[in-house]
Amino acid sequence: MEYCELGSLRRVLEGEQQLSWERRVRMALDAASGLYRMHQSNEKFKLHCSIDSTRFLVDHGLRVKLGGLDLAKTETSIRRISVANQRSHLVPYISPQQLCNIHYPYDKPCEVYSFGIVLWEIASRKTPFKDCSDKVIRQKVCEEKVREPLPSDCPKDLHELIDECRAFDPFERPKAGAIVDRLKNILNRISTVTKESWD
Repeated sequence: MEYCELGSLRRVLEGEQQLSWERRVRMALDAASGLYRMHQSNEKFKLHCSIDSTRFLVDHGLRVKLGGLDLAKTETSIRRISVANQRSHLVPYISPQQLCNIHYPYDKPCEVYSFGIVLWEIASRKTPFKDCSDKVIRQKVCEEKVREPLPSDCPKDLHELIDECRAFDPFERPKAGAIVDRLKNILNRISTVTKESWD
């Protein structure tokens, strides 16, 4: 098990360290790569089942790693798990489908929604639905279809990707591989702009 000195992603985001948009996109890409590798693992249809910002760990170089893999399960085994156990992680990360329907099966689009909330945290450095009760979160997500706002200086292409991951309709959410590809493109664009500004 690799040691990650800085602890959880949540802890780093709550800290005082300055994080440029380039750095935040790098962190998001690291996190997305971990999710993609798990979704493409040899065990068919493997899911983490507990994605939130405490499940990602950060090393001294601000590289982000996906942790808690002992919790990962296959889609087949998830169908045998009780609804209560499926929903054991924090309510802000639960997809609208599962919040609105306790019998909705956990699947990859549900996990992408959870990851979209993590991406929102990386961009905003805030806690999702802070100080809201579970009941209020359900109302906001299921009835009002609320997506918490992103910072005004968030790059447009990153903003669009995060909103797609948090889409109410699961069919609008991208797959993990597409998220990785788009984050690579966003990082290349931002890196080029940053380099040109230094030249």
